[in-house]
Amino acid sequence: VLILFSCSKDSDGTGFSGDSGDGEIPPVVNPEDVLPEEVDGNVIVYHTLNSNVLIFEDSTVFGDLKILSNTYSSSSNYGKIVFDGDVTIIGDDAFNSRKFTESNFENLSGVVLPNTVVNIGDHAFDYCRALQYVDYCDEIVSLGDYAFYGCSKLKLQKLPDSLQFIGDMAFRNCISLTKVTVPDGVTELGTSTFENCYSLYSLKLPEQLTYIGANAFKNCYSLSSLLLPKGVVTLGEYAFSGCSKLSSINIPSGIRVLRAGTFSGCTNLSEVHITDMSAWCKIIFNADYADLYYADLYYSNPLYYANKLFLNGEEVCELVVPE
Repeated sequence: VLILFSCSKDSDGTGFSGDSGDGEIPPVVNPEDVLPEEVDGNVIVYHTLNSNVLIFEDSTVFGDLKILSNTYSSSSNYGKIVFDGDVTIIGDDAFNSRKFTESNFENLSGVVLPNTVVNIGDHAFDYCRALQYVDYCDEIVSLGDYAFYGCSKLKLQKLPDSLQFIGDMAFRNCISLTKVTVPDGVTELGTSTFENCYSLYSLKLPEQLTYIGANAFKNCYSLSSLLLPKGVVTLGEYAFSGCSKLSSINIPSGIRVLRAGTFSGCTNLSEVHITDMSAWCKIIFNADYADLYYADLYYSNPLYYANKLFLNGEEVCELVVPE
């Protein structure tokens, strides 16, 4: 069912049509500095680049909730969606610009979520290329696969502390991301989570992280240094492939296998830091992919590019191999 509501202002010209009269939210000049106030549990506020209301073809993307009103102010380009209950999920494909081409989601530039939201589903904001900010609540636990895929203007600074799960390709092709702090509750990063985030130069990973999936940070060209948490035991294929500015990397002692092409294209890599020489010598490089192109074997070892190995901060100049 196509749901479409009026975009006109109310009689005094100051509020949303159908609004309760609380007044119009001021237009955003700079989304990084000026965000709308926190909204109630049954309300989502959004901002678009033009004067058109968003169109929702199926309200089931918000669970079992029904949209009571979707009002819009053309003077500020703000919209306000009111539901018949508290919003706890942003369901699969809720604002998917690739799936719903007539929805106007491609002009969505900002979203303020209520503090009742705990899950953001698969493809929820897929390819919302104008999206610059999402005002998260502090209760979100899960971001689904492709949640923000292709949001090329998204300028995310910090994920909610409550977050425990980030799906595959959740931020792939978010080329405007510059700084990311992954919350302490996240223990795994899946396939291509931050692949092609070309502008990402600052990355902080949690100590509880154990798994970094294939292509997770592939082609993060701006990333120059990285500290892997001590608990990491798995780096997937091509996890840091194409990180051409990466100059230093540490390899936690718990890692037993480095898979194909983990560091391929890391041409600026000059230092590798370890804390346990015995553990380093036991690493199996590309053990499961012996049939791949031979260069991939080399690229799994960061010393293919780096010319310095450091053990507990001291450069290794001599290595005695026991008979």
